[in-house]
Amino acid sequence: MFAVFNLCIFTSAFLLFLIQPLIANILLPKVGGSPNIWNTCSVFFQISLLVGYLYSYIVSKKLSLKKQILVHCCLLFGALWVVNFHFQTDSIEMSSPITDTLWVLFKNIFFPFMILSTTSPLIQHWLASSNLKENKNPYILYVCSNIGSLLALYAYPLVFEKQLAISLQGTVWHIIFAVFFLCVVSIGLYLRNSQDTIQHKTKEKSKTNPICVFYWIFFAFVPSSLMLGVTSHLSTDIGGLPFLWILPLSLYLLSFIWTFSKFYTSEIAIQIKRLYKISAIVAIFLFYNLSLSSGLSDNIMFISIHCFLYFIFATYCHGILSQKKPAPENLTLFYLCLAIGGALGGTFNTFIAPHLFTSVGEYPFIVALSLPFVLSSLAETKNELLKIGRNIAILSVIIVTFAYININIEEKMAHILFYIGVAILLLFIFTQKKSFIFLCALSCIFSQLFIKENSDFLFKKRNFFGTVTVKKEAIIPPHLSTLMLFHGDTLHGRQDIFENEEETTYIYSPYTYYGKGAAVEDFFKVYKKEKPSIAWLGLGSGAIICYTQPEAKHHIIEIDQDIVDISKKYRYFRYLEKCAPEAEITVGDARVEIQKEENNKYDLIVVDVFSSHFIPVHLTTKEAIEIYRSKLKEDGVILFHISSRAFDVEPILTKIADSLGMTFIVRYREDFSHRYPQWGVLSNNKNAPEIVELLSLKGWREGKTDEGTALWTDDFHNLLSALRH
Repeated sequence: MFAVFNLCIFTSAFLLFLIQPLIANILLPKVGGSPNIWNTCSVFFQISLLVGYLYSYIVSKKLSLKKQILVHCCLLFGALWVVNFHFQTDSIEMSSPITDTLWVLFKNIFFPFMILSTTSPLIQHWLASSNLKENKNPYILYVCSNIGSLLALYAYPLVFEKQLAISLQGTVWHIIFAVFFLCVVSIGLYLRNSQDTIQHKTKEKSKTNPICVFYWIFFAFVPSSLMLGVTSHLSTDIGGLPFLWILPLSLYLLSFIWTFSKFYTSEIAIQIKRLYKISAIVAIFLFYNLSLSSGLSDNIMFISIHCFLYFIFATYCHGILSQKKPAPENLTLFYLCLAIGGALGGTFNTFIAPHLFTSVGEYPFIVALSLPFVLSSLAETKNELLKIGRNIAILSVIIVTFAYININIEEKMAHILFYIGVAILLLFIFTQKKSFIFLCALSCIFSQLFIKENSDFLFKKRNFFGTVTVKKEAIIPPHLSTLMLFHGDTLHGRQDIFENEEETTYIYSPYTYYGKGAAVEDFFKVYKKEKPSIAWLGLGSGAIICYTQPEAKHHIIEIDQDIVDISKKYRYFRYLEKCAPEAEITVGDARVEIQKEENNKYDLIVVDVFSSHFIPVHLTTKEAIEIYRSKLKEDGVILFHISSRAFDVEPILTKIADSLGMTFIVRYREDFSHRYPQWGVLSNNKNAPEIVELLSLKGWREGKTDEGTALWTDDFHNLLSALRH
């Protein structure tokens, strides 16, 4: 019968962690492909988990075992029928993406997810109440639960996403849920038959130390927050890739499996604690000094380093939880506290951190705040705990102060401060001196890091779609400078300006950003349509608009209001007011908004949409191209910007073009070592003047694909297959 307990808790965990990337992937197109959908979904799942664990705690304390089984089986049976994976009719407004996403999730999957989440603590509680010989250590099921969770996470990108359409993924999930339900019913029948024996069992009640409860919550909060922080940091430039969501979460679970097993010894725990101290310095430094590059090997190294550091952090925290886990009679309270800590971590990262930090600063912030609990022994009394809390409060004030105050200090002195801070901190780590030395060290380090972070931009704002930054850099001091627009770490536009004492002159040349002889320049040289009606999907700095004729009619669709404000409200970039002063501007998702327009309206549609350096998937599916084509006039064409350093979309768009009877041509940038296409053109007519003339120019050719390339649709797309090798 113990095998049924294992199967039950394994399938429940598998279902819980399979539904998370599945739902996030379904909702991704509804938020413009923003990778922050994962943080929003995660906080929903964590809060739902908290409600589920609260249910388990109350049920286990208030109801007899017979009633627990009856109530839980009835609720599970109802959950099997109410789960809904079809969100086609649900809309998410770009003005309030977080609240709308939470509402969509609540009305579609809250009840089944919440009931499903109760299984782990409840089944373990039932095992502790059973006559099985394993009843003395119900935590053994926790390892099985985490293994199921881990397998589900990797099964999604490697099997489900790769082999199954989204609609079929939901069907498979329902089938596994039915198997799980039968397991619960089997356990219920077994326990009911052994009820007489169970009722005669007595247990000693143990008191729960409030300090222990604090540690349960705190050491669940830290890895939960860091998991989302690391995920956001990794996906800023690569994009909303389910595999990147899954990687930190799988390490989170793996650390749980290890620390709650017999293989995590006290000797290993001591070494992990030492590694935590060094890893904290490395993580904080690398966060501000290492970013993604165009090379695959470099990016793998970037991801691997941060994942390794996170695994150390999570292992230490979960090791403390394993060390301080309670007796079986307090098992449901223990899991409730873990859920509270997890939900607090998700809430902090999703709702509070974006208002405190202009980048994903919550990642190094939480690392720093956890250090007082690592650099000293854990408090056993209230006064000792208050002392650690005082150090955290002081450190918080120091860090947040440096985040908001722009210190006018020379760069050389900033670096000196940093290395002094590292030296003091290393001295503290190896000598265990008093905590004020630690605070001084962290002050020096964060002073340099926040100076680097905050002192060299004109505009910086973080929102649901990422961090937008405008920087100014001198070209020929003191008169000639350039303004640069960044989304994350990726340059999205630039404009040169000439300044003197009397005035500032803006230079309206798109060459400043795209360069001489760019593919987009080729296109507009051969595009001779008179008074064209053009739809621009994505604005950026607006440089590309200055390639067009003055009499062109422009409709700009941009998902990020801050990008619009940079040109219209703050006027950092002046391309728009010079080259398209009468342009119609719509704020919203490109695909959603252009679908609202009348058919056969545009002569040209320019798809120049990126989240950092990632092209949102829902803009590159067969259905998306069909929407664009329906909005074109008979002789219209689509100009597609496809210079993603992480993904190769040429074979995908070529495959779609072939399936629709369209022509797709691309041009390679000769000075780029990777030799990937930067722009492509889609047309209904292979003999269209633009296609014929472009193919006669150097570097242009027909798009290439192969039999192994799948046809991307809204129901099926595999991002891993599109990664550049």
